Amino acid sequence: MMTPTSSLWTLNNFKTMKPWITTALVILAGGSATCDPLPEAIPNYMFSAILGSGYYQVEDASLAVVRIPFSLHLQETTLEQAGLRLLLPITIGYASLDPDDNIERWLPTKFGSLSFIPGIEYRKRLGDHHLLKPFAQIGGGYNFNNNIASGLIVGGARTLSTFHPNNQWQIQLGSSIQWATEWKQADNNHSHLGLFELGADFRRELPFCLGERKLNGSIYCRWRYFFNDWNIADTREGSIHINHYYEVGLSLGVEEGISMIGIPINRVSIGWITNNELHAFTLGTSFPF
Repeated sequence: MMTPTSSLWTLNNFKTMKPWITTALVILAGGSATCDPLPEAIPNYMFSAILGSGYYQVEDASLAVVRIPFSLHLQETTLEQAGLRLLLPITIGYASLDPDDNIERWLPTKFGSLSFIPGIEYRKRLGDHHLLKPFAQIGGGYNFNNNIASGLIVGGARTLSTFHPNNQWQIQLGSSIQWATEWKQADNNHSHLGLFELGADFRRELPFCLGERKLNGSIYCRWRYFFNDWNIADTREGSIHINHYYEVGLSLGVEEGISMIGIPINRVSIGWITNNELHAFTLGTSFPF
């Protein structure tokens, strides 16, 4: 998936985790930790289920997500045989520093949540160009500030169509429909999220090489629609809701990618999400369908 490339947990009033974990996150982002208070807008995301790795901005709240999409192929996919893939994603959510500082706000300081949502994906080829991928996941996570455990069930299906107009171009069209349900241990509170999305990726071979591998570049776009008006943050004035957003991005990759500890990597991409209430930079390693 940009694997699909997604934490689910309410990131309220983050608290610095144990020193060794905080240090690891700071090294990953190239910064240092402080104890500045969080901004007034408190985002509430189902990160692991829906969003990928990136930096998200809602009013004056700045949050970051690192999603590690571990997976394992149990059965290869061919025209004659359906494939199976074990999904093992781990997601880390954390807050940035002082939102009034334009440089420091990009660095992590408050560890918020850790989640693990394993599942299974069934992969069925529908002819030479189309791939159907229904999936189901069940798992959980922990909010380290409130010491509250949560559970999550995610289900849905993705489709991916791949075409080659000529030797230099590849066009991919993707879609998905998903439903996620979260519940919290402390108050048995439930929340739900429905999602429909469409995307397109236009990739072209480039006249450059990385070693012996030919490079390619692409432009991609995606539209996401939320069925139940997603509550993305709470402020003193009330809740902030969105029902859709757009994403555009660029990528650079190679035709034959590699796999590292179950993570398929054939490109590096950066995207921009925009909506009246939400703005974000995203990172990925494949077209997210």
